[in-house]
Amino acid sequence: MNRTRTADFSKEAADYYSEENYFNYQFEQDSVKVAYFVKPAGFHPFKEKPTEQTTLLAPGTIAPNWTLYDTDDKKTSLSEFKGKIVLLDFFFVGCIPCIQSLATLDNLQNKYKNKAFVILSLSTRDSKKLVKEFKESQHIKNRMYPNGGDVANLYFAKGAPTFYLIDREGKISTVVEGYTDSFEKKMSGIIDTLIKKD
Repeated sequence: MNRTRTADFSKEAADYYSEENYFNYQFEQDSVKVAYFVKPAGFHPFKEKPTEQTTLLAPGTIAPNWTLYDTDDKKTSLSEFKGKIVLLDFFFVGCIPCIQSLATLDNLQNKYKNKAFVILSLSTRDSKKLVKEFKESQHIKNRMYPNGGDVANLYFAKGAPTFYLIDREGKISTVVEGYTDSFEKKMSGIIDTLIKKD
């Protein structure tokens, strides 16, 4: 199997991964012996790990705190935003649904810029350099954080994009996995409701 990773920021990220798999292959050279590929004596598979939680955090749960540095090297903790509505966006560069969500996130940023609302985008796997280039090339306005894999694990965000909407008290209000055309309308309705609560 061969895996490669590339990114092109002229318009959008592309060809982030390419992968080739080979199966049902046959050897035609006499010098290659099938016995070379026999499982060696004493080999055993890894022991299975204990079952861990794999589901996303439920609404009503206190959002786990975290601390990261953004693309401008500013240290940030989620706890700093208590009293504000926070939309956590777990993404990675090259994720097509993540790219499709950019315009919507920009619209939400503009719509609620004068409200107690903030969008924090956390890359689940990308370096600071890559995230910074992506942010600049796509003219992204909200704050972005590289190296967010450990935080994604805290939130059990295995897929991308995954969105957590957190209320003013620091509790998870809504969780959305994936992106659809109805996302902006759905988020706007929930954000409006959370704003009216205070």
